[in-house]
Amino acid sequence: MPGHVPHRRRERLYLRLNGLALVVGGLAGLCALGFGYLLALAHNLLYFGRIDPTYDLMHHSLPATLGIGVMLLPAAGALLTTWLLRHYASGKHDEPGPGISEIIHAVHFERGAMLTRSVAVRYLAAAVTLGSGGSGGHEGPIIQFSSALASGLSGRLRLPEWERLTLVACGAGGAIGATFNVPAGGILFAVELILLEISGRTLIPVMLATGAAMFVSRSVLGAQALFPIPSLNLSGVQAAPPEVYLAYAVLGVCMGLVATVYIRTLYASIDLFARLPGGLLTRHLVGMLLLGVLLYASFRLFGHYYVQGIGFATIQDILNGSDFVIGLLLALGVLKLLATCLTLGSGGVGGVISPALYMGATLGGAFGLLAHHWMPGLGVSVSGAAVIGMACMVGASTGAAVTAVVMVFEMTRDFHVIIPLIIAVSLAYGLRRLLLADNIFLRKLSRRGERIPVSLRNHLQLLRDAASFLHTPFMRVAPETSVATVRQPLRSGDRVPHLLLTQPDGGIAGVVEARVLLEAALEARVGQLAQARWLAVRPDAPVFDVIGRLRREQAALAVLTSTAVPDVESVLGILGPEDLLHSAAWPVALTDENETQTKASRD
Repeated sequence: MPGHVPHRRRERLYLRLNGLALVVGGLAGLCALGFGYLLALAHNLLYFGRIDPTYDLMHHSLPATLGIGVMLLPAAGALLTTWLLRHYASGKHDEPGPGISEIIHAVHFERGAMLTRSVAVRYLAAAVTLGSGGSGGHEGPIIQFSSALASGLSGRLRLPEWERLTLVACGAGGAIGATFNVPAGGILFAVELILLEISGRTLIPVMLATGAAMFVSRSVLGAQALFPIPSLNLSGVQAAPPEVYLAYAVLGVCMGLVATVYIRTLYASIDLFARLPGGLLTRHLVGMLLLGVLLYASFRLFGHYYVQGIGFATIQDILNGSDFVIGLLLALGVLKLLATCLTLGSGGVGGVISPALYMGATLGGAFGLLAHHWMPGLGVSVSGAAVIGMACMVGASTGAAVTAVVMVFEMTRDFHVIIPLIIAVSLAYGLRRLLLADNIFLRKLSRRGERIPVSLRNHLQLLRDAASFLHTPFMRVAPETSVATVRQPLRSGDRVPHLLLTQPDGGIAGVVEARVLLEAALEARVGQLAQARWLAVRPDAPVFDVIGRLRREQAALAVLTSTAVPDVESVLGILGPEDLLHSAAWPVALTDENETQTKASRD
């Protein structure tokens, strides 16, 4: 039947989108694997002088063959990184800071369009930065490149805007899932930070993309947890004495403070390096030379390049219960913050989630040691506190609290920790929001004056029929009527009406928006003000559909008519932009003033 054709076409288009989501997910998985090989090549070439694409992130790097010359290796990486960025990365917003911020910018301000070549160069530069010893995460460049590939593919295929935005989220979700081996965490990451619409038509593609990315990565890396640890067996938590929950609540508060310090310090370092004389090369060289000194000092003092690169080996040591003391764990947390600021603040490329995991593990582990020393019978384990610290740091710093809980649970796969995890992450996130409105991604955008909403709401008013949006009166007048004739009888406080221009035979000659009438000269004829485009709609049509038609047909006004063929007598009202805005504004009263992040956010 003809009436079924549009439905079948929608089904075909949706199947196409789901197929593209699988492609994007596969690309995200390849991006995650490819970055691991590039990182290994850069690290092995610089540190050992050999070409080797293998590097186990869960084991500490062996001492570099250059000995004390290791201090120069981050600077050598800085030379190549700066050359790549200067000559091949021509992005509009390539200033230092998290790359995921640029995905959020593209989704909200560029309709999902991203510069694929520029992002690809940053992907390569990140491998050099981290491979040479820079401190940062590998997830940032992988996520950004995967989303950029999705954006480029959408542009090639000329997909509608909503499909492009969905595929960008597919790239991000698939990348985070493949990078950390956390499928549910990848889906939630896209939902909490990237997606503008949460519905079946957007969630299913993200789920498919994440599944495809996981299939690709697990086919090479296996399905084991990222941080395999023995069961935490938090017997104290299972028994649920109040003091155990109180201890983890205190940990959550502490991590909220640390997350706030992390965000502030990172952007303070960006500002500090920006004030140094010289260009990007000079600033980045200074930062990486200082980092080289820090690497060598940590090796001489502690026996490992503890703050080098991504830092997963140190996290694994803490979770395995290696012999750490409180002072060392506290020192490693502070040194990781310093190393990350030297790397990313000076212009290096890398992510900010892995450093958050590192700081959460070290400082959380220190809290666990302290609690065990003071109250040995409480049942707070070092590895359990480290796991909770990791989730708190990620959730509080990124603003993706639910993602953090699920992601860290998937990384460790220990169910015993889930209840204190939820409590601590909630407190950490809430305290960070209280102290600093911006998360680590939105901070970069708010410093540019870009307003980003931090929550999504169901705009239920858009499901109402068009007739309920009528607020402005309308008048039926002939086209030759003067503006003065219409406006002069109006009393003070009366709303200026829309005009319906009539023909002698009862037809509609045109419509005039109230705003246009108000601004027109009194001697003008209303027929001269008629809108070029207008729509005839039924009064029971959902306003969501009316807005869509107005946008597609580039019309300003909708004429509500009770008959299929509109005439002057069948018109019930005229719907204009101000009517839509007036009715759409009612949920704003239910929000607070901090619903958008601005440059005026609490500093």
